[in-house]
Amino acid sequence: MNKGIVMEMDDSSIIVMTPEGSFRKIPLEQRKCQVGEEILFTVAVRKIRKPMIMFTSSIAAASIVLLLLFNGFSGSGMVLNKQVVAYVSIDINPSIEMGIDENKIVREIQGLNDDGIALIKNIKFDGKPVDQLTEEILQQAEPQYLSKGEGDIVISSTVEDNKAAAKVNDVELSNKLKDVVFQHIETKHPDQVKQYDITSFAAPKEVREAAKTNGLSAGKYTVYLNAKDNGNEATIDDFKKESVHTIAKESGGIDQLVHPENLTKDKILALMDGEKNGSLDRKLAQQIQSKKDDEMKKNKNDSSKKAITSTQSSTKSGLKSTAKPDTKSNGKSNGKSNDKSNDKSNDISTGKSTAKPTAKPTAKPTSKPTISAKPTDNGKPKDNGKQTDNGKQADNGKKNDSKDKGRSGTD
Repeated sequence: MNKGIVMEMDDSSIIVMTPEGSFRKIPLEQRKCQVGEEILFTVAVRKIRKPMIMFTSSIAAASIVLLLLFNGFSGSGMVLNKQVVAYVSIDINPSIEMGIDENKIVREIQGLNDDGIALIKNIKFDGKPVDQLTEEILQQAEPQYLSKGEGDIVISSTVEDNKAAAKVNDVELSNKLKDVVFQHIETKHPDQVKQYDITSFAAPKEVREAAKTNGLSAGKYTVYLNAKDNGNEATIDDFKKESVHTIAKESGGIDQLVHPENLTKDKILALMDGEKNGSLDRKLAQQIQSKKDDEMKKNKNDSSKKAITSTQSSTKSGLKSTAKPDTKSNGKSNGKSNDKSNDKSNDISTGKSTAKPTAKPTAKPTSKPTISAKPTDNGKPKDNGKQTDNGKQADNGKKNDSKDKGRSGTD
């Protein structure tokens, strides 16, 4: 008694596979069975070699296709489609670009500056998913670049054409890698998460080509265009030599260079056109001049404020230096001196003399001095009075007579 599994069947025969792996064709007769069912049979039949060989070859070929499709050849990373349909750039300070196929498997990788070339030197990339390889790149960058506790990381993605865009969504791709970077930072630097800024966006193909011409990644070139549009004077050479983090730190943060609303594809293309036709340079010159004018106004205002403050300080200082009379210790003397000085000042203002006579005259003349008209013996008028030193005459005779009269009246 033989048994086997039904592999094929038609109206007249059945092909079964025995436990030994051989195939036999037996007549259907009145058997009721289905493909995949195990049956018993006793009819001896001769082996059918050709069909068995063909069937075995087809199974082997199908197995090979499946291996190629899902597992790939060992060590080669080969799949059915190796064509690069999109690019992803990561800028830490090392600038790196990866080319991926429609299954988001990395097919190309290159360093865009010296640090980037050194970083990927020992990385095996072909056949690895882009998110997995991104994590490996971060691990390689950790000791020298990410371990400082701060940083600005820029991620950009670019699809090659509309056909590729139907297979790879560039916005979703950049956001996915942003999540990978954030999780790495959160794991390695949990206390400094807020000190790392991660910027991600999708850049048009034309921008990537212009960036490549200028020796930058699409991400760095986009940051350069935005920085210039916002009045920053950093040049392309500056972005080649320095990391985005260094330039951003000197400018007060990445938000001073890039505004999120300007990271759409249309806005980035418009900025690139402005760079080509010179309008971006003209705008930058106007912004620089405006800053200078504002600085001059500020300096003038500061100078005016300082002058006013200095004047006010001098006035206050003068008021504080005026001495007040000490009424407790010198009240009496000050009062007297003040009264005297006030009297003197009043006399001076009215034209009166402040000097007081030391002695009063003893007698006042009762009558005006007279000169006798009669001539003397000498022919000169006789002067009964005497001329005083001050030019006035004193009539002593008359004064004496009045005194005698007074006395006689009293007697």
